[in-house]
Amino acid sequence: NPIDTEKWETALRIAKVMLPNINFALLNRYGEVEKTNSDKSMVTIRNDYISAEIRVEGELEGYVQSLEPDASNISFTDTAKVISALFAEEG
Repeated sequence: NPIDTEKWETALRIAKVMLPNINFALLNRYGEVEKTNSDKSMVTIRNDYISAEIRVEGELEGYVQSLEPDASNISFTDTAKVISALFAEEG
């Protein structure tokens, strides 16, 4: 099952703070968009965008993924660590 709504809302708030000027989406483990800060009516995910895994106790729960065409200077490492730690603590 996709991760629960409350945790996605928390992840979205964290990502907005840590990545304020970047369009990103939170994807569930199936690659479906759960939340996004993009105002685009259609969100297109491409394989060459940078993404970070969200893991809870080692299990893949979802991704934070950039929607920017050129995300070469963006690091999601800290965001992923914070979100993973938060989910582990809540679990």
